[in-house]
This record gives sequence, structure tokens and C-alpha cells, in this order.
Amino acid sequence: MLSALSKAEETAGTMGKLDRRHSLKMNRRKAQAKMKARIKKHRAEKKAGAPAAPVAKKTRTAKAAPAAESAG
Repeated sequence: MLSALSKAEETAGTMGKLDRRHSLKMNRRKAQAKMKARIKKHRAEKKAGAPAAPVAKKTRTAKAAPAAESAG
């Protein structure tokens, strides 16, 4: 006799290896590990590079006052 349940419905109650690895908890843990790895990589790159010279601030030039028009 053929079952009316689909394959997904038959296995919905069981936890398989892939179900555990793709759970919300594992997704959070993986994401946090990736985030920490990125931060560590950025710190290492920043530390390895030579200390950059400070960027000189651009000074603003004073704007010329608008020419006064004579109301003649």
C-alpha cells in the first residue's frame, strides 16, 4: 500500500544529522564564528601594515565676500 504522506512529512518528526547542523542554534554559532574570524583577520591586517602617516586635514579657504552692487 502506498503512503499518502510525502517524504518530508514522513521524516518531519525525526532529527537527522543535517537537521541538527542547520538548526537556528547552529546557524547562530556559525555566523558568530565567521564574524569573529573576520574581526581577527582585519586586526591582523591592520597590525601587519606599516603605521600610516596621519592624513593632513584640508583647510577651508575663506570665501570671497559677494561684490556689492551699486543701486544707482
